[in-house]
Amino acid sequence: MPFGTIRLRLTLWYALALIIILAGSGTIWYLYLSRSLLYQVDQRLQGVADELATIHAHKQGRDGNNHFSAQLDDFVHRYTQGERIQIVDARGEICCHSDNIFHDHEHIPLSQTALRKAHRRESWFSENNVAGQQMRIISVPQFENNQLQAVLLIATPLKPTTTILYDLLGMLLVSSPIAALAMLWGGWFLSGRALAPIDRISHAMQSIDVNKLSSRLELPDSPDEITRLGTNFNNLLDRLQGAFNQIRQFTADASHELRTPLAILRGETEVTLSWGKDVGDYRRALESNLEDIDRMSRIIEDLLTLSRTEAGQAPLNLSHFSLCEFTQSIFEQATIYAEPSQISINLESNLDQDIEILADRPRLQQALLNLLTNAIKYSDEHSTVELSVDLVDNDVMFAVADHGIGIDSRHLPHLFDRFYRVDEARDRDAGGAGIGLAITHWIVAAHHGHISVVSTPGEGSTFTIRLPLLPPTD
Repeated sequence: MPFGTIRLRLTLWYALALIIILAGSGTIWYLYLSRSLLYQVDQRLQGVADELATIHAHKQGRDGNNHFSAQLDDFVHRYTQGERIQIVDARGEICCHSDNIFHDHEHIPLSQTALRKAHRRESWFSENNVAGQQMRIISVPQFENNQLQAVLLIATPLKPTTTILYDLLGMLLVSSPIAALAMLWGGWFLSGRALAPIDRISHAMQSIDVNKLSSRLELPDSPDEITRLGTNFNNLLDRLQGAFNQIRQFTADASHELRTPLAILRGETEVTLSWGKDVGDYRRALESNLEDIDRMSRIIEDLLTLSRTEAGQAPLNLSHFSLCEFTQSIFEQATIYAEPSQISINLESNLDQDIEILADRPRLQQALLNLLTNAIKYSDEHSTVELSVDLVDNDVMFAVADHGIGIDSRHLPHLFDRFYRVDEARDRDAGGAGIGLAITHWIVAAHHGHISVVSTPGEGSTFTIRLPLLPPTD
């Protein structure tokens, strides 16, 4: 038997508690019964003494103590249940006794305490051994003319009482070990029943590994401690599964996105090594390789950003800054980026110069530039991209509109999912990895804002970001 198990410890504690309760209740019951039986004996002795005192007082003045023996025997047979009666005078000398006292050694002793109590007109209960029998004795004083004339001694054997108590004690001593064994077995059984769900949870835990993180413990609907433990374990599995899924997703995304530029990089390098004849060939190959390396660097940086945001490791660095100056900076950077495509950037702003926003400036700049660069990529040459900024209540509204190819409505619900592409070939040709909009969506959500899109194929798209000027503090 494993002595270190919770089941055994619970069983022992359970059995020990019940044994203590049983021993305590047995002791209390024994003491209560002992007092109750003794009280009944005393009540019986007191009743006999009262009857005898009445008769003795009536006869005493006429016959005296020494001539009461005949009446005493009649009293014993008529009123008592075998009690022994003895009458002594004020000096303690025996005057008469009942006929069930056969020998001198069976005389009822009068203790000095009882005699002192008698002189003070007090009755007294005591116990004494008379002729080998434990007796319960009551002494009752009898006065005449304020003088102690006699002491009535009435005794009854305690054997019937002690027999009952010994029988009870014997029954308790015999039944206690049996009860203790029954309690141990019952405690072992009940603790096993109580801990059975923990055993099932333990076995289920052992069967869960990194390949079975989707498994969950089956739990009852009862709101007990074991159910709460199982629920917490399931919640832990949810967090672990999410973390492992992020790792797997990151690995899969990285390998998927890096495969194409690596293949191009390898192919161009192999071709150059095989067919390159002059410095110009090698230079063009290196320039192409550098573009692929830059693209892979951007992909890796975006992947790391997404991983940090999903792990909660990309906190915002909020600061106050001028909204007008910030918008002008975004406009200038977008204009530079649009020049090679001969696309015009129009800025429409109705903001006052002193309006400030509390936000993470680099992150917000990244979000808006993502939208502007996408608008530029998917717009025709010589077209126009509009950037507008306005205040609505206590929110700032950014809108980026283009007149490009547009987006079909079936793609809109998934547009902010990472690595989702409306057109795989076109997006790769444009140098995108499908991560920018996912990052933009996270940045807006982190600022307690909202981003939406309206698009018509062949006419263009409009992305709208709405942010509070003062986001609530978490």
